[in-house]
Amino acid sequence: MFLNKAVVFALESEKAPDKKLFVEVDRAIEQGEIVVNMPEPVIKCEEMTLEQMFICCVRVNKLPIDDKVVLNYISAVSKELGQECRRDQFKFRKLKEEYQARLEKGMADFDFAKTYFIKVNNNHKGYDFDHKGYPLSYPARSGSSPKQCIPFSGFNFMPVNPDQAFFIPVSMDDAEKYEKRSRGTGQNGYVSPLIYTVVYYNLVGAALFE
Repeated sequence: MFLNKAVVFALESEKAPDKKLFVEVDRAIEQGEIVVNMPEPVIKCEEMTLEQMFICCVRVNKLPIDDKVVLNYISAVSKELGQECRRDQFKFRKLKEEYQARLEKGMADFDFAKTYFIKVNNNHKGYDFDHKGYPLSYPARSGSSPKQCIPFSGFNFMPVNPDQAFFIPVSMDDAEKYEKRSRGTGQNGYVSPLIYTVVYYNLVGAALFE
């Protein structure tokens, strides 16, 4: 499809089957609204699941495994099943033993030697010419998140190296190219503060604060 000589794609989503989204591809790429290519990780790692996050949280913080924890764990494994168990206490009782055993096994077998990653949308605060890079600001989850944490899916990750976790080093030449590309060819272009970030980390196997 063409609109004013620009290539436009019509997209459909399973989440909104009755609607169509029209995207001007070149402009979307210029504005950074489309990720053109995800680079392959340079280290061996795996994307951390919500279930793994929950298991790690319970183990590191030494939480007692009561009905509430098991119910929340079921929700981390399957949101739909968790909702069913919240509505039906008999269904929860039938599943409790199975999922409690699964949680306890996951805690015992959790691999802290692995490198994990999460994909996070955040914001940059403009180029820092003194330090040659972009300071990052992670959007807080519902409620409140400590400023020194990276919020993700209801969890707060506290980096032990905040200088690296909240800053992306970028040379002035690369930053200039990025900002020109973000502004596009229009006279009223601007540099969007939104950034799509992949965070790589190794988890500490003990609580930072007792």
